[in-house]
Amino acid sequence: MNQARGLAYSWVMPVEHVPYDPGWPAQFEAARAELLPLVSPEGTIEHIGSTSIPGCAAQPIIDILVQLPTLPLDWEPMIDLGYEELLGDGGVNQVFYREAPRNKVHVTQTGSKYAHDRLLFRDFLRQHLERRQQYEQLKAEQAAAHPDSEGAYTAGKTAFVAETLALSEAAGASAEPDIPASRAVAHESETPLL
Repeated sequence: MNQARGLAYSWVMPVEHVPYDPGWPAQFEAARAELLPLVSPEGTIEHIGSTSIPGCAAQPIIDILVQLPTLPLDWEPMIDLGYEELLGDGGVNQVFYREAPRNKVHVTQTGSKYAHDRLLFRDFLRQHLERRQQYEQLKAEQAAAHPDSEGAYTAGKTAFVAETLALSEAAGASAEPDIPASRAVAHESETPLL
């Protein structure tokens, strides 16, 4: 897998900002069912990102967080499902993208800061409508300003995300998995591949 090619691909991905689609949770469940046989019983599969926040406008890409006790060395099972590696950072996490259906899978070690921050952000916006609305406005502005640059769009949200995480932690929030939807229990007869 070409890490440099993946980074370039993610940087030029067009930005699309659309109203909330009530079908997004079902799209996540379909992707989860497809990934489930690949994940060890100790792993979890979570719906993250804006599509996981009811009512939130978003890019129509289902973000999925897979947490594993240890990251595998072989990513072929993801490639076999049609995913392309976007980013990898030396074993802390790997990000995969598939165009149809549009999914982005973030694979990270169980309990990592990467996972913690994404779950905390998701949960805070689910519980705080005003903050969610501010985020939607910021994303619409960033999408209009950077329609052809995923990197610039994402960079424009960084300060807001950091502020939201600080607000969440100050409020004593914790990152909680969605149960039972997050549990990835492989069938006993199957050998998990990730």
